[in-house]
Amino acid sequence: MSYGSPEEGLRLSQSFKESRILLSGAELNLFTIQNPTPLSAQEVASRIGADPRALTVLLDALSAMDLLIKKRETYQCAKSVSPFLPEDALNSVLPMVLHADHLWQRWSGLTDVVRSTIVSKGAVKSSRSPEKLQGGFEWLNSSFLLRGSIFWRLFKMNRSLQIFGPMNLGFRKAWKKKNRPPITCS
Repeated sequence: MSYGSPEEGLRLSQSFKESRILLSGAELNLFTIQNPTPLSAQEVASRIGADPRALTVLLDALSAMDLLIKKRETYQCAKSVSPFLPEDALNSVLPMVLHADHLWQRWSGLTDVVRSTIVSKGAVKSSRSPEKLQGGFEWLNSSFLLRGSIFWRLFKMNRSLQIFGPMNLGFRKAWKKKNRPPITCS
């Protein structure tokens, strides 16, 4: 992609906002809490221990992005994302989104690393144990390589067939050779 105009450069510099909104929604588990029952911001805030006013701003932003549906004063997970964003969905990508949130935290220090103002502070502390992270990784790989999941990705996205088709099928064979039963995350 080229950025041949000031507008394109400015758009790129602002594109992090939607990612951060999605990541915060995932981190707060909003897509699971609000699927399938619509809840008010006050109800969600009391469930997760959040500030109702700040949560309302986040819920409105998620609604503007069509990730939630707002009806009057209630919010609900949008039908378009309910098959893959709630943690209990069959093809949930929530572990991968939470991994992206972890990467967000790591990449946020890039400027300081480049300036060498941070030599090494080590890894960002995760709220999940190493066993839970490993279990999530194993579960994600096993669910990612299920036939249904592969076909869903191949035929739901235009470029996936060209780019990810051969990779998905090759990884599936390698995963099956491991002869490991899938690990589930609770």
